[in-house]
Amino acid sequence: MFKGVIFSLIAFAIIFLGFLQSSQASILLNLTSALIVICPVMSLLFIAFSFKDMGEALGFVFGRDREIAHGKYLKLSHIYSAVGDYGIFCGLGGTIIGLCLMLQTMDDPSTLAPSMAVGSVTLMYGVIIKLLAVLAQRKLELCTLTDESHELKPRKQLGSFIIGGILFVLIVVMGIAKGGSIVSFIDPASIFMILGGSLSFTLLFVPGADIIDAFKAAFSSDELTGGQTRKALGVFNRFNDAVVSLVIITVVAMSIALLGTLNDPSTIGPKMAVILISTLYGVIFICFIRGLFCIVQRRIAGLGEQIDERPVFNANAIILLGLAGPIIFVVILVFSV
Repeated sequence: MFKGVIFSLIAFAIIFLGFLQSSQASILLNLTSALIVICPVMSLLFIAFSFKDMGEALGFVFGRDREIAHGKYLKLSHIYSAVGDYGIFCGLGGTIIGLCLMLQTMDDPSTLAPSMAVGSVTLMYGVIIKLLAVLAQRKLELCTLTDESHELKPRKQLGSFIIGGILFVLIVVMGIAKGGSIVSFIDPASIFMILGGSLSFTLLFVPGADIIDAFKAAFSSDELTGGQTRKALGVFNRFNDAVVSLVIITVVAMSIALLGTLNDPSTIGPKMAVILISTLYGVIFICFIRGLFCIVQRRIAGLGEQIDERPVFNANAIILLGLAGPIIFVVILVFSV
């Protein structure tokens, strides 16, 4: 483990020296932005995984294990997958918040580029977390699986979901309050569109009874069968697809509406802020759905050989696609001011 820590410090020292070659290294090394990404990731992980689980995952990264029990392999695989997704989601969320705060100061062009740079740093940190999670996953895949049993202690998932969710929301609110007004991020119409629309889309393809069963699978203390677990994961995946679809539809629709008012520059900032806030709501909702997904995944580790696959839950590329248009538009707007 000591050897792994040494090599990790050397790697980060090399990256740090690369930053020093830039005259704007102080922007890239932003402790506040790093905490805005790392703290939400930790709170979201707590929804499904205990601190002991996280400690095992961190210990494996710096350890020298070459053999691993099948149940532990599944659990660590799920943790690394969640860390990577949460890193991207929180990085994107920080960028969206930064862009919204930037739009609030459109009357002072000198603040636009620095604000955008700080907002983009959070996405960079999110990508770094994703990269580290992928490297940990690759190391895990090189291990030899054994038939040794791995104890998985039960947790009160509802309590951890509430605590982790509240911490996540508080950290997001604190990040917003540090840079601007919280009130400007509250938009009931966007909340209704994303949440209500997502539930409606999901009900088109998933019976209401299956949705109820999926939540029972996540929070019930009863043992699950392989079929129940697969069905619950499928329901949460459908929820994820519905949210992503609603985000993209909302962004495209509002962008088209924005094009019709370009003759009035005073309306551009507020309308762009609503587009980004809608996307932020979608990202937050996806994080909570990912938490439910992780809760069920964690229970897979206790089923051992009954389920040996890791279902795919990947909204990163689609979310990036949904953000590409507004971000490009903002960049063009900044350089045209």
